[in-house]
Amino acid sequence: MFTIQIFINRGFVLFEHPETAKSWQEAVVLAIWALPGIRRYVGDQCVYQPEPILVNGEWGYIRKSTGWATNCPEIGRRLSKTCKGDHHHVKTEGGVIKRAEIYSKRLVAAILGGSSKRFQNPEGTQGILLLTEEGQCHP
Repeated sequence: MFTIQIFINRGFVLFEHPETAKSWQEAVVLAIWALPGIRRYVGDQCVYQPEPILVNGEWGYIRKSTGWATNCPEIGRRLSKTCKGDHHHVKTEGGVIKRAEIYSKRLVAAILGGSSKRFQNPEGTQGILLLTEEGQCHP
């Protein structure tokens, strides 16, 4: 799908997995990295979390370091914000990290903001394709 999106549709792709996931070394992911213009970015999702959450009696943010592979530098730059350590992080065991699988509005805004910036100078671009950690594609 990424090949079609890049070569036929001349569009953007965005691939997301936890930064420490072993899947970054799988053949299919390495093949994505080999596609023209693909670059990897890393960002912490706590930066995009609008407010702290309550987990086991404590308030804090979910620090999920996330790897992103995209051929759209504007999206990549917006997704590569890292935590400055100015807030408390909750422990992520017991399924808490699953909450980060639901993208916050701020994270979605970063993705859409990067793509809209790029569409202002489209050079024939036809859209964006997102492949999530769960293997789901979202055109």
